[in-house]
Amino acid sequence: MSEIKEQYKAIKIVLDVIFTIVTLTALILLIIVIGFYLTNEQVEIIKNMMRATTIIFVFQECARWFIVKNRINYIRSRFIENILVVLILIQFVLQHTTIGYLESLSSNYGIIDISFAYLAVSQVLVFIAFLVEALRHNNILSKTHLHPGAIPALSFAVVITIGMFLLMLPKASPTTSSMNFVDALFTAASATCVTGLSTVNIVTDYTTLGRIIIICLVQIGGIGVMTLTSFFASLIFGGLSYRMNVMIKDIVSEDNLSEVTNVLKKITIFTLSFELLGAISLYHSLGGSFLYPDIAKLKTAAFHAVSAFCNAGFSTLSDGLTNPIVQNNHLFLSTIMILIIFGGFGFFAFSNMFSYIFFKKHRYSLNKRRFTLSTRLAFTMTILLIFIGTISIFLLEDFHTETWMTTGDKLFHSLFISVTSRTAGFNAINTGELTHTSCFIITALMFIGASPGSAGGGIKTTTFAVIVLHFWAYIRGKDYVELYKRRINPASVTKAHLVFVVYILVLLVLTPVITYYQPLMHFEDIILEAVSAISTTGLSTGITSKLATQSKIALIMLMFIGRIGALSFFIALFPNKQELRYTVPEERVMIG
Repeated sequence: MSEIKEQYKAIKIVLDVIFTIVTLTALILLIIVIGFYLTNEQVEIIKNMMRATTIIFVFQECARWFIVKNRINYIRSRFIENILVVLILIQFVLQHTTIGYLESLSSNYGIIDISFAYLAVSQVLVFIAFLVEALRHNNILSKTHLHPGAIPALSFAVVITIGMFLLMLPKASPTTSSMNFVDALFTAASATCVTGLSTVNIVTDYTTLGRIIIICLVQIGGIGVMTLTSFFASLIFGGLSYRMNVMIKDIVSEDNLSEVTNVLKKITIFTLSFELLGAISLYHSLGGSFLYPDIAKLKTAAFHAVSAFCNAGFSTLSDGLTNPIVQNNHLFLSTIMILIIFGGFGFFAFSNMFSYIFFKKHRYSLNKRRFTLSTRLAFTMTILLIFIGTISIFLLEDFHTETWMTTGDKLFHSLFISVTSRTAGFNAINTGELTHTSCFIITALMFIGASPGSAGGGIKTTTFAVIVLHFWAYIRGKDYVELYKRRINPASVTKAHLVFVVYILVLLVLTPVITYYQPLMHFEDIILEAVSAISTTGLSTGITSKLATQSKIALIMLMFIGRIGALSFFIALFPNKQELRYTVPEERVMIG
């Protein structure tokens, strides 16, 4: 009996190896088909390899069915893989009929092209099986001895690396040669870190494939790699392991382990719902008809909706939002602003407000819902910063290059600049044409950034508020910070100061690198660029494409540290703290 078990185990290991090789081969073939230009001979070779990988995949899945004892449990445990096998078999049975039908529908494609595309579908199905298997083992990271803070950093680094290689594919660029290494890395980092800075023009220097890769990186970076992975794992398999829940709870700021899966679902649904509504509004503002869909306008609307909600700032319009088509389109720009505000407000603050407004308990109930202090601070600071930024820019900026502007237009665009400066990075007015005073205000708004738990960067609105409140309490002789009849936890006050200091230190270290390699550029332009990178905003005076390679690498580091969180980034470099069993004498240090 034990020998039979050992044989089953050995066969399963062999099948797992075959599964891994086949699915990785399918992935490579997909990348070749999508990203490379192929000759007719190469097409035939790839088609034969596609058939082989698909057949082997079906064979190993069928073999598993024969070696297991309890086939019902097997079908349940590998339900998705079995469904994929059925779909592949149906596809093969109906292959000739379907290809003939597709050929008759379109005279623009030959039989080779259609059959090639049809076979590629089977590779997609095989690759889905690989993704499902990867999600099934999503708890592997939780078993490592890595610092919890290092896992998000590593996940972002992996996505950036994959994005870089995808953007270097020949079909991702309109030129015959692929995008160079540094520019591809910069674009991948900027997209994944939802920044929006670019050393190249994504409209002219990337094809449709390149722009699809960019917006996918933006979406992944906006929601968060671990959040997105865990969401699909919980959706497919009905939940996460205990260890994975423990690891994810800090990322999603949820203390209750039983609620981690629900929070993941809410974050993803919240994000996708807002992006869908935003895309509909943007499509309507561009004059698109829902009865007779305009594919080009739909793509533009969808791209900008994702880019705006994730606070990325990428645009597929030539000249960005300074393009005459949208520069004075108030519905389009208003939708962009709403998406930026909600995307930068943070899921947890929005969820708290939503629960309070729509699901508030009876006023005499002990379980009455209330605004948390974090939500109140985030909401107050968001409104205050938008208002101060709008009034300041409106009063101090003359918009001398925009002669078409009325007073109402100036006020509207001042509002747009104020909103987008807080980590979004869209510009309907060329930032390089603004006065130094306006650029200083923009830099300050970028440094403060969005609210915690959002796709935006910066030190965060609550951090800035706590520092100001601590200063106000200290000069009034108070030992604690109080707001809305609540004392702010001393640990939160300490963390706020540390975040501020670390951001300043990172800027002090990396900004001189840029100034050293760009001696002819204005210092204020470099400062704005550096703050824009670490706050993951993406606003620029137009110097990004002119930077030296060393300066680009410095900006990549700023974007990466800013997306992870400067304090979180450095904490992740050191092992978990250990409680000391001794204390040392205390002594005062002269300050100030």
